[in-house]
Amino acid sequence: MGSPNKDSSYLTFYKILDIIYIEIERRKFTMGMDAYIFKAKTKKVFEDDNWYNKVEEVWYARKYWDLVEQLPFIDSINDDCGEFIQLKKDDIEKMIEIATHTPDYCGGFDTVPALCKILYNFDEDEENGWRYYFEFDY
Repeated sequence: MGSPNKDSSYLTFYKILDIIYIEIERRKFTMGMDAYIFKAKTKKVFEDDNWYNKVEEVWYARKYWDLVEQLPFIDSINDDCGEFIQLKKDDIEKMIEIATHTPDYCGGFDTVPALCKILYNFDEDEENGWRYYFEFDY
């Protein structure tokens, strides 16, 4: 047996780099982002420069890409921050299902109770004119 071919070693190295690059690109959108759920009377409030003082932050997760990658509405979100997606009750239920099986890397299972509280209050809040909105931010 001779020594490995220098060309094949380089090919293997570049194949590994390609795999790493693909994985980085796949996670690039979600990995560095924090996720929020806000409670607001209307989506229009987010157009105001002072919107944060007019809504209630009801859930936060830091770098929770396992959950984010499985969100039922993930395909409808573009790469820009500041997009607010109105959540349905089914979305919250799916988030709870995911969050009970995959811990938040920065908070363990701390995000589950807040999601459960949102689900518990969802119908009553909707009757009172409140809506829940999901957003990513860096």
